[in-house]
Amino acid sequence: MKNRPGAPQVPYAIGGKVHMVTPPRPKLPRSLDRVLLGAITVACMLLLVAVIVWATVNIGELLSEMVPGWAAYGAASAFNLAWVICLGLEWIDRHNPDQANAPMVAGWVFLAAEMIAVGVHGHREGALEIGIVGAAVSAIVKTVWTLLLKRYATPLDPMTQQWVDAERAQLAAERGLLDVQRDALYARGQLGQYRDALGLDARQRTAPQLDAAPAADPAAPTVAPAATLVPAGQSFGVTAAATVDDPVLLARIIDAALADEGVRTKSDMVRAVVTAAPRLTAQEIADEIAKRRGVEVKASYVRTIRTGRPKSPTAQPIGAEPTGPARGHKAGPYL
Repeated sequence: MKNRPGAPQVPYAIGGKVHMVTPPRPKLPRSLDRVLLGAITVACMLLLVAVIVWATVNIGELLSEMVPGWAAYGAASAFNLAWVICLGLEWIDRHNPDQANAPMVAGWVFLAAEMIAVGVHGHREGALEIGIVGAAVSAIVKTVWTLLLKRYATPLDPMTQQWVDAERAQLAAERGLLDVQRDALYARGQLGQYRDALGLDARQRTAPQLDAAPAADPAAPTVAPAATLVPAGQSFGVTAAATVDDPVLLARIIDAALADEGVRTKSDMVRAVVTAAPRLTAQEIADEIAKRRGVEVKASYVRTIRTGRPKSPTAQPIGAEPTGPARGHKAGPYL
């Protein structure tokens, strides 16, 4: 017997010789409920296939009096597939009753249209009773499937339902953000290809930049000045960067500052980010450099570069004797 990947092994001894062996996997106890539910699901699938064939043939014969056979039967299948698709949507949203309500109502509407078409075909053939019975077959299968979906659906209490809805909303937001990031990466890749094709320097930035905010009038009410776009190619001013509230535009300003040819050392990076975004804290500046350049910078180092002061010497405890020559005495070869 082959060993299962990741299966635990236990020591097993025969005649005093021990080997590591994999114990057999325990068999699950047979559940009559699960077996019966599986059989019911298979039977429902067979009924669904039968009613699709039955309704498609009836409606196809009705439509074939005006259009070719292939087109008639193709259109007839739409009556069945419409409410079958709604069944699938109900299954997907079985844990979200509010969202599953719309496909459930639409499924019954499509089923009613199919039943009417089957009944009209029976009437045209002079057998209205057969048409009514044939239409009832679709209603029976739809009802059975509705009961089966309710059996699989798990009702949730109101608080648990709110928690599940919040999780779904968060996942939907992440999925939407993923689409936006993918589009942004695709656009940046295309922009890089255009730059390479035109022979432009990849460090040249064409992002929109902002003029310095006009001085506020003391007599005027306090209103945030509107940002004004300036042509590409001009440098990002410190005052302009200080008034930027858009995180995306601020990130572009920092990228442009770090992409300058003169920015090579760690101190150059710190000065560039401080000049481009003076409102950022020392820790935020260190995080931006680490994220965009992969260089680890401590917040204390950023504060030192920002203030322009060297690190203060290590302070001596109060009352300790000085280690150097006393004031007023010249250092000599003898103490």
